[in-house]
Amino acid sequence: MRNRDIPVLMRVRYIMREIVSLEKQVDWQRDQMVKMNQHIGNLPRSGSQPKGYEEAFSIISEVEGQQLEKLIEYAGIIKESEKVISGIIDDETRLFVRLLYVDQLSRMRIQRVMRMSPKRMRRMREAVDMAENMENVWNIEKNANKME
Repeated sequence: MRNRDIPVLMRVRYIMREIVSLEKQVDWQRDQMVKMNQHIGNLPRSGSQPKGYEEAFSIISEVEGQQLEKLIEYAGIIKESEKVISGIIDDETRLFVRLLYVDQLSRMRIQRVMRMSPKRMRRMREAVDMAENMENVWNIEKNANKME
């Protein structure tokens, strides 16, 4: 595989999974905050140690800060992926690349969605893999079609 854009596209799915995981973590932490506030909030405080709601709020603020940092990083990666995909001139090739590398569908499902033969699927995959970058995929595919 020579195409330098493929790893960028393949990261999108994992990034989206991590974003969902972070959102679930924050939701869980908020639920814990409510429970802690109900059970611990009325206990006397000792020293400067935060208790109950304050402790839960500091934990959730920390998690939200981490989530914000990751979301900023992920936004850059997703923007880069969108730039790669929008650089593909041919609509069919763009759909193929999105289904294969971003959505990570199986070959059979892609063939069914795009109504293509196994031979055409193999040719498209080779054209994408062997191109220097996604902008050059259409030119390779166009030349392969002329040779047939």
